[in-house]
Amino acid sequence: MPSRTRALALCAALLALVGCDSTGSNRDLAAIDGVYIVDELVFSPSAPALPSANVGAQLDPSRTRLEVFGSPSSNSLLGFRFISDGATERVDLRATASRGRVTFEAVSTLDEIALRRLFLPRSFSLDYDAARPSTLSASFPRTNVDLAAFDPVLYQGLPPLSGTLRVRFVPVAR
Repeated sequence: MPSRTRALALCAALLALVGCDSTGSNRDLAAIDGVYIVDELVFSPSAPALPSANVGAQLDPSRTRLEVFGSPSSNSLLGFRFISDGATERVDLRATASRGRVTFEAVSTLDEIALRRLFLPRSFSLDYDAARPSTLSASFPRTNVDLAAFDPVLYQGLPPLSGTLRVRFVPVAR
């Protein structure tokens, strides 16, 4: 009977551990909690003859922010406005963070569509220094990017392209 009791106790302990957040994602989100601005958002097409698209330079810096809400929330908000058309977009994101990487995922289809204007996919991850979190950044491949929708004059007639998107957010100075 004592071995059965130990087995039950072990099972109960394992079930308790499975239910816990062993990655510490809420704690890690709390470490990067804050408001960030776009420092770099550039798409470089794989075709070397084509110029890079500096999406960040086309955004209104006074209306473009990434807000990361730490514990207990796992939500974030990306708001942006292009200078050219003045339309303001709000993107609701789910966020998880662990060991120097935060992953954002669009909450709805409308959020995903808004992210496409920035050449961002539905789900994307940014790295940060876990010891001193301040900059959120990444560089990742993208396919089917419609540069002609971004700049119809410069990229006129081009089909969707592949390339690399460089992203960097830095904290708003307090």
